[in-house]
Amino acid sequence: MKQQAASRYCRCGTRLARDNAGSLCASCQAKARDLVIRPPEAPAEFWTTDQMSDALGRNCQYLWIGVSRGLLITS
Repeated sequence: MKQQAASRYCRCGTRLARDNAGSLCASCQAKARDLVIRPPEAPAEFWTTDQMSDALGRNCQYLWIGVSRGLLITS
């Protein structure tokens, strides 16, 4: 008589398929991947704070200086 392996479950509670060698279901794998490859979500007001405006202003200033001096032009 063939003995069956114990069922395995994902952290979300979904039963894993027999051919899934990992520890996550497809849905959790996609969510974990998205955390790595997509930019983090930020509310719209995040971009309009004084601190963000100052930071972006300084960084863009250096970018434009480099462009105007031809430092960032590649051929």
